[in-house]
This record gives sequence, structure tokens and C-alpha cells, in this order.
Amino acid sequence: MTAAALDIRGLSVRIGRSTLVDGISLSLAPQETLGIVGESGSGKTLTALAVMGLLPAAVRAEGSIRLGDADLLGLPERGLNRLRGRRIAMVFQDSASSLNPVRTIGAQLAESIRRHQKTSRRAARGIAAEALGAAGIPAPAALLDAYPHQLSGGLRQRAMIALALANDPEVLIADEPTTALDATVQLQVLALLKQHARRAATVLITHDFGVAAEVCDRIAVMYHGRIVEIGPTEAILRRPRHPYAAALVDLVPRLDGPARLIPIPGAPPPADQAIAGCAFAARCGRASAACAAAPLALGAPDHAFACWNPLHA
Repeated sequence: MTAAALDIRGLSVRIGRSTLVDGISLSLAPQETLGIVGESGSGKTLTALAVMGLLPAAVRAEGSIRLGDADLLGLPERGLNRLRGRRIAMVFQDSASSLNPVRTIGAQLAESIRRHQKTSRRAARGIAAEALGAAGIPAPAALLDAYPHQLSGGLRQRAMIALALANDPEVLIADEPTTALDATVQLQVLALLKQHARRAATVLITHDFGVAAEVCDRIAVMYHGRIVEIGPTEAILRRPRHPYAAALVDLVPRLDGPARLIPIPGAPPPADQAIAGCAFAARCGRASAACAAAPLALGAPDHAFACWNPLHA
């Protein structure tokens, strides 16, 4: 059996007495792309920040996060710095605020390359140009001396991807990488992620089920800090078991679908609200008295769901 590239067991993220991510477990195989899908506030980005060791000081993570043989939660900051960028990297949602505005794109890429590859400035600049070219940027050498504010949103996002991939990490986490991009640039960014997935493992975080369906092998659906369904992309698209997953699938526009998409009624509970039972019950048309108890992980190991009243039973 192939060892997992990334293995998360019982991960909880807490601030004070509030639990924002509640005991999730995920495993990512080499060259697999896993999508984490859910509404804003569901815990997707917090999960990613916990994996990267980038949670704010007041927020604590518990459980186990293993990158190959390394226990990320047990590493000091110095140990994490050696892994971040080299073995695991992240593309952040907002490229405008994630890139340093007073340093050129080339300087930022070269700094990361030299830190992890121990190469000369000249060689690092050449590797930086190659990384920009691999990210689909035309005339990459000319872009090395540009500042982030001089680039369009699409070019900035591709520069972020080049920065994340410059050191050929084993695991890439992409947090809403297509947000605020036009449709053409979105397709280009997704094509880059698909290309990278041939070499390494990828976690794609998105609120858009259509984006996840485009590139992911498996999808994990998150709601209020918990995974409510996880399985192969095709299985969840064709036969979702949890009502929340089904509602998200129904929001994906289809040529043969209804002209008007039906929104999910109600709103998610506050992220810091403790709920013993199913957090989706108040919005669910299939809710029953059993939903007041915490739902179990049910179903086959390759397609699990946490619901007392699943669809397609």
C-alpha cells in the first residue's frame, strides 16, 4: 500500500472554548487531488492554515498532521520553515496581499529558491524564470523585475502558483485559487493545477463544487467545522448522500438543468457556536429527532457520510 503524502487524524482547531474545526481526518495519496468544499466559515481555510503551521497565536490545533515521516504539529517553527516551500506549499486566496508589494516577483521567487535549493543568485533567477514560464506566464524573464501591483489579477495568481511550485513540493494546498478571476483565467489556473497534480499531491479548497469537479479525484464536503461527506468526485456528483452535499451539487449550473438554481435555505450557524447534533439540521428538509445527536460516519470507507437520514438510502 502506498504511503500517504499527507495524513490528518482527529484535527481540531480551537480558540478559547470555541471549536472551529472538529476532529476531521483526511488522507491524501501521492499525485491525488482532493477538494475541500463548503461555504465560507466552514473551516476549510483554517484546516489549511493548521497544516501549514500558520494559525494565529491565539488559535491552537490538536490531533495529528503527518507529511510523510514528519509530524507537523510536533515541529518547532524552525523545523516548519525547513519544510514550508520545499516539501509543502500553499497558494493563498488573495494574491494582492500575499505577495510582498515592495519586492519584485523575481526577488521573491529567488529568495525561496535559494533558501531551499542552496544555489547562486544567478542560478536562482534562472529557476525563477522557468517557474514563471511553467505557470503559463508569457515572457517570464521580463516579469522578474515587475512588482505585484504592476500585474493583472490573473498574472499575480499565476506568479503565486509559480512561487508555490518553484521548489517542486510534495504537497500543494491551493486556497480558492480562482476567486475574483474571469472565466478564461480560471480555466488557465485550473489547467496549471491539473498539470501539477501529475507530479505531486494537491489539496484544492473552494466554495465552488463546479471548480472541484473539474480537477479533483475526491471531494470532502465541510460544514460547520466537520466533514459531512467524502468520496470519489464522480460518486458525490452523481449520488450525494448527505443533504448538504446534495444541495451544493444542485447549485452547479448544467446545460440540462433547471433555468433557475434553488439556493440553500437559511444561513450557516456562527463558526464558534457549539452544536451537539448535526449542524445542518436547521436547514435540512430531511431532519428528524435523531439529528439532535452527533451523526456517525456511515457508508463504505471510500464514500463516507455523516447523516441519519441520507439520500439514496
